[in-house]
Amino acid sequence: MDILFTNKRGLSDDEIEVVKTMSEQYATKIETNYYKAAENVVPKLFVRVKKHAIKPEELRNNYSIHLKIEAPSVIVAASEDDFDLRKALHKTFANMMTEIEHKFKREKQKRRETRFL
Repeated sequence: MDILFTNKRGLSDDEIEVVKTMSEQYATKIETNYYKAAENVVPKLFVRVKKHAIKPEELRNNYSIHLKIEAPSVIVAASEDDFDLRKALHKTFANMMTEIEHKFKREKQKRRETRFL
């Protein structure tokens, strides 16, 4: 699975490393669970991380994560935000996996309906 990172200029080197390692881990999970049967399909994972500006009264940053998977037949997107970068990534990838499950479940139901017609 190809992983493309965008909008990472506001992040420090440590934060970029966290995003890369967690994205690679989840990308392998997604690829093995959902795209293992596809032979000629190479889905692309787009990861966009935004680090929102610090307000003077707050001591921590807010991160918003936007994910999108593009495959020839399926496009799925998910987004979440949190003050902790790891937690935001976990939430977003969990949302992505449920979206993929729903997408594939709907496709199976459509196939089943057309089979009985």
